[in-house]
Amino acid sequence: MNRSFNVIFIAGIFMCITGQAMAYTVVDTGTPSNAGGGWALGNIPAGYSDGAPYDAYSQSLAAKFTLDQAATITSVFGWINNGNSNNVSGIVPIDYATISIYGDAAPGALGTSASVPDSGNIKFSQDLAVMNADPAWVGFSSLNLDLAAGSYWVAFEAPQFSSFAGGMPAPAPNPVGSEAFNVNNSGWNAYNLGLGVQISALPSSTVVTPEPVSAVLFVVGGGIMAFSRRRWNNKLSSTLHG
Repeated sequence: MNRSFNVIFIAGIFMCITGQAMAYTVVDTGTPSNAGGGWALGNIPAGYSDGAPYDAYSQSLAAKFTLDQAATITSVFGWINNGNSNNVSGIVPIDYATISIYGDAAPGALGTSASVPDSGNIKFSQDLAVMNADPAWVGFSSLNLDLAAGSYWVAFEAPQFSSFAGGMPAPAPNPVGSEAFNVNNSGWNAYNLGLGVQISALPSSTVVTPEPVSAVLFVVGGGIMAFSRRRWNNKLSSTLHG
């Protein structure tokens, strides 16, 4: 009984003093249905669409998110597929896309009437292999990216010399509402895309210094545990020596 009480009390005191940072969802648009077709992503080779030819082009897509408080981004995912995986040879190529996080450019800052990504304010950028022909959640987990409170953009792109030519099916059930595209690196344009995005984070501020009440509990708890231990030792001594 006393031992169980001690364990529970120690756990309670530890939680009071250190706190526990719980992961939370920043963005979860849900999985897109692909009912609307979707949007090209990456370095798209020249081809035909509805019988009409088009030139090769590159396209990046982005979605805006806001942090109400400073946080540590722990995961970022997008609903993406690799169009090159449907090749005739059946060999899935290793194509690389890029996930970046940019600062937010307020309306008018970059000559646009709406908020768009600020490509000159890079918070995070990393390449990843995309080998899935069918749409899937592709991205990074176990990130440790500290961001202040404010608005940001997660962008899905392709390195300049990558052969990645995929897409982001749409629309998502709960799109973020503020999205943008960038064709041939000519600048971001605001547009409702319905992208599938998932972002998780941890609060940046974790209590590490005992508050007054926690300190009092800690002192009182120490006294209770010492008293309980003494009673337990006395009982054990009586048992052993009759």
